[in-house]
Amino acid sequence: MKNKLLIIVPVVLVLLIGLWSSFSYDRANVSDLLERALPHRPGYTLLDNISFTWAGTKVSIYDMGYYRFLDWMIRKITFFLLFGVFGLFLFLNFRRIKEFSEFAAAFYAIFATAVYSNLDEIHQHFVDGRDMSLTDTVLKSTGALLFITIAFLVLRKRRLQM
Repeated sequence: MKNKLLIIVPVVLVLLIGLWSSFSYDRANVSDLLERALPHRPGYTLLDNISFTWAGTKVSIYDMGYYRFLDWMIRKITFFLLFGVFGLFLFLNFRRIKEFSEFAAAFYAIFATAVYSNLDEIHQHFVDGRDMSLTDTVLKSTGALLFITIAFLVLRKRRLQM
């Protein structure tokens, strides 16, 4: 079962990412849902202090409003995590290839995830209300880099303790 999961999880993630990336911005927007679920705007004072520029756009509650800001943060965090898990499962699969060292498996998993991230951004370019962003590619690839690095270090430490 474990071996099947190593194959099934990345395939499911590719399908989920592809599906989610196919939605227009308006269709995937959860601001209205957040407004109904969080009418008292919890964490407003904490989040109000966050302000930065992302791909040339100002990101803050002041510039976007509370619910659009939350929606934006949820999207970015979700993609960071999805691509992190995708990269992790690629790494775990590549480790099973006898010709690959653990370092090679990590490298190829990071590379493959970065390529897929670029392809996802190119795909979004053709979806109404979406655009391509190098910054998003970097975010997604960083998720993979972080997850794979942690797994690599944990597995190395575990092997050294044996």
